Amino acid sequence: MPPFLLREDWGQAMKLFKSIIEHLKRHFGSNPNVNLDELVFLVKPHIIKRDKKYFLHYQIAKTDPFQLLIPIQSKVCKNKAYYYFGYPVSRYYMEKLVERDVALDDFTSFAQSGRIYWLNKNGTEVQLEVKLPEA
Repeated sequence: MPPFLLREDWGQAMKLFKSIIEHLKRHFGSNPNVNLDELVFLVKPHIIKRDKKYFLHYQIAKTDPFQLLIPIQSKVCKNKAYYYFGYPVSRYYMEKLVERDVALDDFTSFAQSGRIYWLNKNGTEVQLEVKLPEA
Protein backbone atom coordinates (compact mmCIF):
# COMPACT_ATOMS: atom_id res chain seq x y z
CA MET A 1 0.00 0.00 0.00
CA PRO A 2 1.42 3.41 -0.89
CA PRO A 3 2.44 5.32 2.25
CA PHE A 4 0.42 8.41 1.27
CA LEU A 5 -2.88 6.49 1.46
CA LEU A 6 -4.60 5.66 4.71
CA ARG A 7 -5.74 2.08 5.11
CA GLU A 8 -9.41 3.16 4.81
CA ASP A 9 -8.70 5.01 1.55
CA TRP A 10 -6.92 2.09 -0.15
CA GLY A 11 -10.13 0.21 -1.00
CA GLN A 12 -11.73 3.35 -2.42
CA ALA A 13 -8.62 4.13 -4.46
CA MET A 14 -8.61 0.61 -5.95
CA LYS A 15 -12.31 0.88 -6.84
CA LEU A 16 -11.69 4.21 -8.55
CA PHE A 17 -8.68 2.83 -10.42
CA LYS A 18 -10.67 -0.21 -11.64
CA SER A 19 -13.57 1.97 -12.78
CA ILE A 20 -11.20 4.24 -14.72
CA ILE A 21 -9.59 1.23 -16.43
CA GLU A 22 -13.03 -0.20 -17.34
CA HIS A 23 -14.14 3.17 -18.71
CA LEU A 24 -11.02 3.43 -20.87
CA LYS A 25 -11.39 -0.14 -22.12
CA ARG A 26 -15.05 0.35 -23.01
CA HIS A 27 -14.60 3.68 -24.80
CA PHE A 28 -11.10 3.49 -26.24
CA GLY A 29 -10.46 -0.25 -26.58
CA SER A 30 -9.99 -2.09 -29.83
CA ASN A 31 -12.75 -2.32 -32.42
CA PRO A 32 -13.93 -5.42 -34.28
CA ASN A 33 -11.42 -6.34 -36.95
CA VAL A 34 -13.16 -9.27 -38.64
CA ASN A 35 -16.66 -10.42 -39.62
CA LEU A 36 -17.74 -13.86 -38.48
CA ASP A 37 -18.31 -15.00 -42.05
CA GLU A 38 -14.64 -14.31 -42.86
CA LEU A 39 -13.51 -17.13 -40.55
CA VAL A 40 -14.00 -20.88 -40.80
CA PHE A 41 -15.42 -22.39 -37.63
CA LEU A 42 -15.75 -26.00 -36.53
CA VAL A 43 -18.17 -24.69 -33.88
CA LYS A 44 -19.79 -21.30 -34.52
CA PRO A 45 -19.89 -18.93 -31.52
CA HIS A 46 -22.85 -19.49 -29.19
CA ILE A 47 -23.64 -19.46 -25.48
CA ILE A 48 -23.90 -22.69 -23.46
CA LYS A 49 -25.94 -22.75 -20.26
CA ARG A 50 -24.67 -25.26 -17.72
CA ASP A 51 -26.53 -25.22 -14.40
CA LYS A 52 -26.65 -21.51 -13.51
CA LYS A 53 -23.52 -20.55 -15.45
CA TYR A 54 -23.14 -19.40 -19.03
CA PHE A 55 -20.16 -19.89 -21.34
CA LEU A 56 -19.18 -18.56 -24.73
CA HIS A 57 -18.27 -21.52 -26.98
CA TYR A 58 -16.53 -21.51 -30.35
CA GLN A 59 -13.90 -23.44 -32.26
CA ILE A 60 -11.92 -22.02 -35.15
CA ALA A 61 -10.92 -24.46 -37.90
CA LYS A 62 -7.37 -24.92 -39.09
CA THR A 63 -7.20 -23.78 -42.70
CA ASP A 64 -4.62 -23.49 -45.44
CA PRO A 65 -3.55 -20.74 -45.59
CA PHE A 66 -3.96 -20.49 -41.85
CA GLN A 67 -6.20 -17.95 -40.18
CA LEU A 68 -4.49 -15.75 -37.64
CA LEU A 69 -6.27 -16.07 -34.36
CA ILE A 70 -7.60 -12.95 -32.85
CA PRO A 71 -8.03 -12.39 -29.11
CA ILE A 72 -11.65 -12.15 -28.03
CA GLN A 73 -12.76 -8.72 -26.87
CA SER A 74 -15.93 -7.67 -25.06
CA LYS A 75 -17.91 -4.53 -24.38
CA VAL A 76 -21.35 -3.33 -23.33
CA CYS A 77 -23.23 -0.76 -25.39
CA LYS A 78 -26.90 0.28 -25.42
CA ASN A 79 -27.97 -2.42 -22.93
CA LYS A 80 -26.41 -5.23 -25.01
CA ALA A 81 -23.26 -7.25 -24.43
CA TYR A 82 -20.90 -7.82 -27.34
CA TYR A 83 -18.05 -10.17 -28.14
CA TYR A 84 -15.80 -9.59 -31.12
CA PHE A 85 -12.33 -10.29 -32.44
CA GLY A 86 -9.71 -7.54 -32.32
CA TYR A 87 -6.41 -7.63 -34.17
CA PRO A 88 -4.84 -10.95 -35.25
CA VAL A 89 -1.87 -12.09 -33.21
CA SER A 90 -1.44 -15.87 -33.07
CA ARG A 91 -2.66 -19.34 -34.02
CA TYR A 92 -2.68 -20.76 -30.48
CA TYR A 93 -6.36 -21.70 -30.20
CA MET A 94 -6.87 -23.22 -33.64
CA GLU A 95 -8.92 -26.39 -33.53
CA LYS A 96 -9.31 -26.06 -29.75
CA LEU A 97 -12.79 -25.62 -28.33
CA VAL A 98 -12.83 -22.31 -26.51
CA GLU A 99 -15.06 -22.07 -23.46
CA ARG A 100 -15.13 -18.67 -21.79
CA ASP A 101 -17.20 -18.01 -18.67
CA VAL A 102 -19.33 -14.95 -19.46
CA ALA A 103 -19.14 -14.01 -15.77
CA LEU A 104 -15.52 -12.96 -16.40
CA ASP A 105 -16.96 -10.11 -18.49
CA ASP A 106 -19.91 -9.45 -16.14
CA PHE A 107 -22.25 -10.73 -18.89
CA THR A 108 -24.33 -13.21 -16.84
CA SER A 109 -27.44 -11.01 -16.70
CA PHE A 110 -27.13 -10.39 -20.45
CA ALA A 111 -26.94 -14.15 -21.09
CA GLN A 112 -29.98 -14.78 -18.90
CA SER A 113 -32.03 -12.36 -20.97
CA GLY A 114 -30.60 -13.33 -24.38
CA ARG A 115 -28.78 -10.02 -24.94
CA ILE A 116 -25.33 -11.24 -25.98
CA TYR A 117 -24.29 -10.50 -29.56
CA TRP A 118 -21.31 -10.93 -31.83
CA LEU A 119 -20.16 -7.62 -33.28
CA ASN A 120 -18.72 -7.66 -36.80
CA LYS A 121 -16.25 -5.13 -38.21
CA ASN A 122 -18.92 -3.90 -40.64
CA GLY A 123 -21.07 -2.89 -37.64
CA THR A 124 -23.64 -5.69 -37.94
CA GLU A 125 -24.47 -7.79 -34.92
CA VAL A 126 -25.37 -11.45 -34.62
CA GLN A 127 -27.36 -12.57 -31.60
CA LEU A 128 -25.67 -15.53 -29.94
CA GLU A 129 -28.00 -18.45 -29.34
CA VAL A 130 -28.20 -19.84 -25.80
CA LYS A 131 -28.07 -23.64 -25.83
CA LEU A 132 -28.09 -26.40 -23.27
CA PRO A 133 -25.09 -28.73 -23.39
CA GLU A 134 -25.54 -31.88 -25.45
CA ALA A 135 -25.91 -35.04 -23.39
